[in-house]
Amino acid sequence: MAISIVEVHSDVEGTASTTFTFNMTQAAVEGNLLVAIITKDDDNAMTAPDATWVQITEDQSGQATRTNTYYEEAGASEPTSYAWTGDNETWCGVIYELSGVDLTDSPIAPIDASGDNPLVTATPTSPTITTTTANCLIIAGFGADTEDTPYSVDATLTEDENHV
Repeated sequence: MAISIVEVHSDVEGTASTTFTFNMTQAAVEGNLLVAIITKDDDNAMTAPDATWVQITEDQSGQATRTNTYYEEAGASEPTSYAWTGDNETWCGVIYELSGVDLTDSPIAPIDASGDNPLVTATPTSPTITTTTANCLIIAGFGADTEDTPYSVDATLTEDENHV
C-alpha cells in the first residue's frame, strides 16, 4: 500500500502562550500515523501532549528557536485536540496524518530522522537525502525565529504549509 497524506493540520500561536493546541477537524483514524513538527520562539524545552507521542528530533538554534518532531500511531479513541506545553513564547506547527505506513515494526519502520542545527538564518537548507527503500515519503520541517522572517524555502521543495 502506498503512503498517502490523509490530512494536514496546522496552527500558529502568534501571541506568547505556555500552551500550543492543535484543534483537529476530526479525530485521526485508528492505525494511521501522525507526524508533528512543532517550533517555538526560543530554545527552552517543550512537552508533548502525552507519552504516546514519541520524539524523533530535537533541534535548537542557540537561543532563537526550538523545533521538535514527534510521531504517534493513532489509537481507537484519538482526541480532537493535542496540546504541547512550554514556556511563554510564540509557536507554530503542523501535524500530518498518514495512511499506508508500515506500523508493524517498533520503532515504526521506516522512520529515519535527521536534525540539522544550522546557523540562525532566514534561508534554511536541508542536508542531501538518499533513501534506502522505495516509495518513501520525505517530510522536511524548518523553524524560524520571529526576528528571521520572512524566510525562503528551497525552490526544489514542495511547500504544504508556511506560517509566519
